[in-house]
Amino acid sequence: MKKIILSLCLAILLTACGENAQSPQKNTKPTIKIGVSLPLTGDIAYMGQALKGAVDVAAQQLKANNKLKNNYEFIIEDNAYNTKNVIAINNKFAYADKVNAIVDFASNPGLITSQFAQKNKIIHINTGSSDKNVAKGEYNFSHTTLPDMEAKVLVRDILSDYKNVALVVLNEASGIAAAAEMVKEMEAHGISYNQYIVNGGEKNMRDLIDKIERKNPDIYLVTLYSPDFDIFYKQMREKGVNKPITSTNFMDLVNNLSILPDGTQWVSYPSPEPSVREKFLRPTKALPIPNFVSAMFMMQL
Repeated sequence: MKKIILSLCLAILLTACGENAQSPQKNTKPTIKIGVSLPLTGDIAYMGQALKGAVDVAAQQLKANNKLKNNYEFIIEDNAYNTKNVIAINNKFAYADKVNAIVDFASNPGLITSQFAQKNKIIHINTGSSDKNVAKGEYNFSHTTLPDMEAKVLVRDILSDYKNVALVVLNEASGIAAAAEMVKEMEAHGISYNQYIVNGGEKNMRDLIDKIERKNPDIYLVTLYSPDFDIFYKQMREKGVNKPITSTNFMDLVNNLSILPDGTQWVSYPSPEPSVREKFLRPTKALPIPNFVSAMFMMQL
């Protein structure tokens, strides 16, 4: 079976951080501090809380492994998926906590942190980003399936049977980056499409749906996730629009997938090895864990 991708990233993190660890006192191990910035409140708190569960499991495993040469401390902060919060947390991590590395989630926070990490020479690992610029620079790493890879599978296995696609794009870094790759792939295969932009937090998308339907698309392709996806899809159904809807990993970030009809298809992140998933779920049975989260932080040290 394939190794978990982030094992490599964390191996790099643990090795590189070892060089910057505080000098150990007699009979003590140095402590590596890792700052974790997640959306624990707000609209996408369900993602941040699940990721926090992954961090907690990693912390438990590291603490239980007596063979490691360092101790590891995770400092978790809530950025509420807010730019000002991300900036403030990064400053706290660097100047107050003096962390050896920063871990965060998604493109928008990742892009901010990547510049900060590069400038301050702090290792930065991001997960769940569709924007390749998050990994730009020698201090930045990204754990995700790249959007161009997902777009190839999407067009080959799902969109190849459709001639007219409505591409609905969330106006934020991940949605825009993923849509750009989808467009490239559709154009390369001669698939017609019309693109529409949605601003996050919109409550009334009925006029947009009317505008889309005037082009009579065969299928809806979206880079939306909860809560924006839920609103959009509900209003589609209210207006009697029953056309198929698809996406890439954005669909994994929908709170309630039961709203979709049986047979709905989309391109998802690969699932983790069963043995890894079992280890992850055992201490957190009450926590709903998306597939991409269960791969995060699970490592074989």
